[in-house]
Amino acid sequence: MSTETPRMISLRWRIGLWVAAWIIAAIATVGIGLGFLLYAWMFPSGLLNECMPKDWDPPISDTVFLILGWAIYVGLTICGLMQKRRVRYFIVFGILCVLLAVNVAGCHVALKQPINIDD
Repeated sequence: MSTETPRMISLRWRIGLWVAAWIIAAIATVGIGLGFLLYAWMFPSGLLNECMPKDWDPPISDTVFLILGWAIYVGLTICGLMQKRRVRYFIVFGILCVLLAVNVAGCHVALKQPINIDD
């Protein structure tokens, strides 16, 4: 049995890395079009665009999905920032980064789709 203490990560680093991930995701999403930041509240909808078929009609409203999406990000943030051990922190941080990457890709897909006013 090992008596070695687990490696810890400071709160300052945890917060800094978390903020950096979100800043990189924001820059990757909006590029140089800063006007898209007005739609930041819709960010979780990118997950649907990337993960679901284009003809899929979700059983829940867009508002409910956005609330659930933001709840996932808030839950991950709370869970991640509570982790003091490096390994646990980086597992949760990795999940966040994967979700952000998928979300950014989905937002780019949504931005390239024509808007259908007939819906």
